[in-house]
Amino acid sequence: MEIKITGEDISNTMNNISRIASKPVKLIDAQKFKLAYRIKRIFDKLQSSFSDVDKKRIALIKKYGAEDKEKSNWNVKPENMDIFHKELKILLSSPETLDIELIPMDLLVNSGIDISLMELASIEQFVDKPKEA
Repeated sequence: MEIKITGEDISNTMNNISRIASKPVKLIDAQKFKLAYRIKRIFDKLQSSFSDVDKKRIALIKKYGAEDKEKSNWNVKPENMDIFHKELKILLSSPETLDIELIPMDLLVNSGIDISLMELASIEQFVDKPKEA
């Protein structure tokens, strides 16, 4: 299923998926394995998209900045901050289209993995919810 997600949302979602993925899970259970596998695939797609957004962010820093050779990094010049923030905001709010295999609701429910409300909220768009009658 194709999902539209902004660069900013990708970053936030990746943080929460990382927390879910770091929870200890015994993969002996088929349900837990299936869920872990689905989460990993979603994370991989988000990571790839995030990497693309981050490359564009770095290009903006270089476009509006100068290299600090002592610290081996780039900094946006003070006189370019407004235009940099404007273009960065556009970059982070631009939707990306990702082809994601949704997590069936029953797989999430039956896996036995503890998920906080915050984590659930961040992955909700990746859950295939049953149709309401």
